[in-house]
Amino acid sequence: MTAYQLFSSKGVSKTSISDIVAQANVAKGTFYLYFKDKYDIRNRIILNQAEKIFDAVNEALAKQGALGFEEKLLFIIDTVIDSFLANSTFLRFAVKNLNWSAFKETLSSLYSRPEIDLSGRFQKMLSDYGITLERPDMLLFLLTELVGGVTYSAVIYGQPADFETVRPYLRRSISAILSAHIR
Repeated sequence: MTAYQLFSSKGVSKTSISDIVAQANVAKGTFYLYFKDKYDIRNRIILNQAEKIFDAVNEALAKQGALGFEEKLLFIIDTVIDSFLANSTFLRFAVKNLNWSAFKETLSSLYSRPEIDLSGRFQKMLSDYGITLERPDMLLFLLTELVGGVTYSAVIYGQPADFETVRPYLRRSISAILSAHIR
């Protein structure tokens, strides 16, 4: 929690391992017993919160009736966004510190929990609905970047408007992207 507080207030690049261990009141050697570097602890913080978000998504999905592919995907995206709205500090931290390659790498190390494997879940959803795509990873990339960037700008900066004003436009854009990729 100490690293998260420092990262959130100072930024990852301006937070040193010395800052973290001094604030946590532990020896630097103890830090290195558990973490490779500050980016390792950053990724673990994001993983921990991602697990909570995906658990909330799974719980919410379990309460839903049968949904079509687009409805299910929009429901999942809305649930993730709602968790970011409830914790804008984490939204700022995660989106600011996690680009697509780091995002994929971070998610791939999620303790082998298949319910959190975003790429695997997306592939399974496509398969469950009989949808075949040339590059499912490309669609997932586009959706992830769009949702992350739009949510970040609307929630953190209120640009181009507050998020609830932006949400229907985002949903329509997601639907249009899906229509362009799924024939």
